[in-house]
Amino acid sequence: MNERLAGEFNGFDSFGGNRGARRRKETAFTLIELLTVIAIIGILAAILIPVTRTVREQANRASCQSNVRQQILAMLLFAEDHEDNAGTPPERVQRVGGNPVAGYWWVTGATHDNAPLSLYPDYVEDLELFICPSTQNRIRYNLVAAGIYRDLEDHASGREDSRGGHSYEYFGVYTRGDLDGIVKGPNTVPHWLLSQTVLVLDADDGPELNNCPEPANNHGEAGWSWGFADGHVEWVTRQDTNDYLARSRHASPRCPN
Repeated sequence: MNERLAGEFNGFDSFGGNRGARRRKETAFTLIELLTVIAIIGILAAILIPVTRTVREQANRASCQSNVRQQILAMLLFAEDHEDNAGTPPERVQRVGGNPVAGYWWVTGATHDNAPLSLYPDYVEDLELFICPSTQNRIRYNLVAAGIYRDLEDHASGREDSRGGHSYEYFGVYTRGDLDGIVKGPNTVPHWLLSQTVLVLDADDGPELNNCPEPANNHGEAGWSWGFADGHVEWVTRQDTNDYLARSRHASPRCPN
């Protein structure tokens, strides 16, 4: 065996170099290359994380609107089942502050957030329909008194409240304008006003503003879901809130833009 072949056979080239060591050196990352890869990963994360968060919120918003829509349909069914008790002319209907009226869209009073007690379980079977997925709100299944879930009696205090309570507000009486004090019912709401009469919306009793989206609300300052007496649901932005409050006879506009 000649000298050249002997050297190659032992893992060395004819110049005495170790081919394996040179190969490892050629394929290893340099520090600059490693830092470049890390920087690219950081940039991609900075781009993708907000996008992912936005997509998730949009999905939660759609699910929340579906919850509102199903509750509206449940109220319409409730109204059909109690129509005989809902035929009082508007001028003789019960006013705010009196006893609950059976036979309207629910049996609670005017603006009151225990409406789910009238809907569950006969009209809404799934308690999770009363929870907006954009929140940490929850209904405690072990908190039952007199045969009812106590967390259906009131909404939670903001999107991060997990102590117990649902995620929505309910409005059974007009509180503004020419219909102030009139109970909302199948035979008391003017037909032309059904599409503007709000019955259910995202809870908004934030620490600073009422009847205006703010960071503590279900969807933050972006807006809120409104469900109307004709069965449709709309996403109402903060910018459009005052207009909707006025047209729906819901409350006095008070949302700064």
